[in-house]
Parts: sequence; structure tokens; C-alpha cells
Amino acid sequence: MQPLEDLSKERLINDLLKLRKRIDELEKIKEEKAKYEAELAQTEAMYEGLFQFAPDAILIINNKGSIIRANQQAERLFGYSCEEFIGLEHDVVVPDRFRERHRAERKLYMSAPHVRRMGTGLELYARRKDGTEFPVDISLGPLQVKDEIVALAVVHDITFRKQTEEALRESEERFRALMTASSEALYCMSPDWSEMRQLKSQVFLSGTEKPSRTWLQEYIHPDDQPHVTIVIKEAIRAKSIFDLEHRVLRADGSIGWTHSRAVPLMDKNGEIVEWFGAASDISERKQMEENLQKMVQDRTVELETKSKSLQELNSALKVLLQQRDDDKKVTEERFVINVKNLVLPYVEQMKKGSLDAGQRECLAVIETNLNEITTPLLQNIGQFNLTPKEIKVVALIRQGKSSKEIAEILGIATGSIDVHRRNIRKKLGLTNRRANLLSRLESLG
Repeated sequence: MQPLEDLSKERLINDLLKLRKRIDELEKIKEEKAKYEAELAQTEAMYEGLFQFAPDAILIINNKGSIIRANQQAERLFGYSCEEFIGLEHDVVVPDRFRERHRAERKLYMSAPHVRRMGTGLELYARRKDGTEFPVDISLGPLQVKDEIVALAVVHDITFRKQTEEALRESEERFRALMTASSEALYCMSPDWSEMRQLKSQVFLSGTEKPSRTWLQEYIHPDDQPHVTIVIKEAIRAKSIFDLEHRVLRADGSIGWTHSRAVPLMDKNGEIVEWFGAASDISERKQMEENLQKMVQDRTVELETKSKSLQELNSALKVLLQQRDDDKKVTEERFVINVKNLVLPYVEQMKKGSLDAGQRECLAVIETNLNEITTPLLQNIGQFNLTPKEIKVVALIRQGKSSKEIAEILGIATGSIDVHRRNIRKKLGLTNRRANLLSRLESLG
């Protein structure tokens, strides 16, 4: 039997070993707790960062409807500081007309937190601290905070989206109004032009409102189909605008003309997704052009006929003018012969008579003028449009008379003779003052 002292010692050693083991377990638990607390702190810091720097405003609302937390985006969006948010009723950021709806939604999510998920799609208007309103999308959901269920409200500003939707709606309205007001046929084509989808049709295309997969064979005139096919293939290859005038076949068998223009719609890779086009009925214009062309052809034939008649008339007039020139020449020759034979001899006889100095001077002028008539001078100077007075001055200048002598013979002032001289020089083209007038006159006759 083991002594009592030995038993007490052995029990003490066992208790000590158990104590040391427990201490080791507690140290391990402490290390794990510290590690857990560090991870928890890190997780909390991470979620705090997500909370504060989230792109949307986040409000945490308790079951009494008061805001207990707000992030930085909420400050920027609503104009309240985080400190101002705490304790405010959540209704403060909701316009009066939306408050009942907002309360009902919050109560709904708070009533069964364990069976409801985060809710989205609650679109209404929010109100800033300054009273301005703006559209938002609010997501509501329950959140367990210690022993309390609170509501998490994520508020997304949808002002830009609403503006975009409104702009899109207005654009669609304008497009719809444009389609309604347009007198053209509007259509869409598949990328390879194999199938047509009409947006707004007119009977002139085919005589029917029903699109057709065989539109090329049904709508296009057989004589124009090859050319239309070539233009389509080139437009597809170049990804360029299709623009062509061609004939169409109507259901009643009549033929019309259309001007078709289509634009390719591309995707982000530059591939053709669809063709959008418009076709105008130009049958009336083509008919007018055809009528005009016929009128031009008829008028051309008429003008050619008249031109031929005018040519014949012109030939006859040339013959008559030539005959007139010949007659004029014969008349002039007879006049010259008569002057020489019937007038000048008597002038010679008068010179032999008893005449004073003035009479002899006048007789000399008459003889000179008669001689001038029989020379080519008057015919040559006729082209310069000289006045009768200027012609008299020219004749006396050719005789070597001075301006003073000419003035005495014609009975006018010397200054008037100088004016006549300047006019004669201008008409004869003597712009150079040094050019001699007498020499120029002698060259003409």
C-alpha cells in the first residue's frame, strides 16, 4: 500500500500538469481571439470604407424611422452633414407627396426581415436641405445591428438617367412625327439587302403595303434590276450611302419612278447591322422631264427648219446686197464721170472770167471739193462718222488752209475750227499730239 504522502504528491503533479495544459489552451484561445479581433477590425474597416466611399448615398434608419448613420455620398447628395443626419426623421429627405409611399415601403421591409431581400425599383423624388427635388432610385432592405433590425436605404441619383430618358422620349416623338409628316416611303433593309422591312410604306412602291422577301424582283423594273444590283453591291462593299433613281413596277402593271436613298447603320466594330432608307415618288417629275425633252426636241426640229429657211433667206439677201453694191458702184462711177465731164469744164471757163479775189477763192474751193468728190477720200472717211461741218474742215485742211483761213471761208470763229480739229483727230484715232492730221488725211485719199 502506497504511503499517503506519496499519493498527495502524485495528485499535486497531475493537477499541475492539467493546469499547465489549461493555461496553454487559454493562451491559444487568446491568440485566436486576438487574431479574430484583428480580422474583425479589418473587416469592419473594409466595410466602413465601402460604406463611406460607396458611389450612392446610404442611410441607416432604425425601427422608429430615425436616421442613425449616413455616409459621405449622402452628405454630398442631400446637403446635410453626417452629424446633422443623426436623429433626423428619414422623411426629411422625402417630399411631402411621396412620404406615405416611402413609409409603407419601409414598414413592409421591416415587417418580415428574415424572408425579404434587398428591394430595388422604388423610384420617387428626394429633397435636399435647400429644398430642391431630384429623382432617385431607392433600394430598401433589413439589416441586423446587434439586437435591433434596422433599414438600409441605398439612394441612387437618377437625374441623368431621367434626363436621358426624357431626351430619348422627345427624340422618339420627333422621329414619329417626322415619319407621320413625311411623304416618303421609309424602309429598313437587312445587311445584305435580301429582306425589306417597311416602316412607312406608300402604294407607289409596289401597289401593296406588305413587305416582300423578293422585293428586287417584285418592285424593280426588269430592265433596271441589273444596274440596281450593281449599285447595291458597291454600297455594301464600300459601306457607303445607296443613292439611285430607278423604275418600279406597281401591282396594277403601271410603271413609276422612285428616288431611293439608304444609309448603313454600323455596330461598334464597323459592321453593317441594317440599312435605313427613304424612297420618293418622282414619277411626275420624270414625266415632266420627258415632256420637256420632247418639247426641246420638237423645238429643235422647228428651229432647225427655221434656221434652214433663214440660211436660204440670208443667201438671197447676200445676192441682193451684192447687187446693191454693184449698182452703187456703177452709180458712183457715173457720178464721177458726170462731174468730170459736165461740171468741171464749166468751172474752168468761170476761172477765165473777170472775178474778184473772194469769188476766185470760193471758186477754188468749189473746184477742190469737186475733185475731192471724185477721189476715194469721202468714201474712206465715211467710216469715221464725221459731221458735215467736219467734212468741210477736212477738205480745207487737205488744201493746206490754216485754221484762220478755214474760219474766214466757213464764216465761223477760229476757236470753233480748233474744236473741230480736236474732234476729227479723236475720230481718226490720232491720240498722239505729235501726229500730223494732214498726213493722216492724205493717207486716206
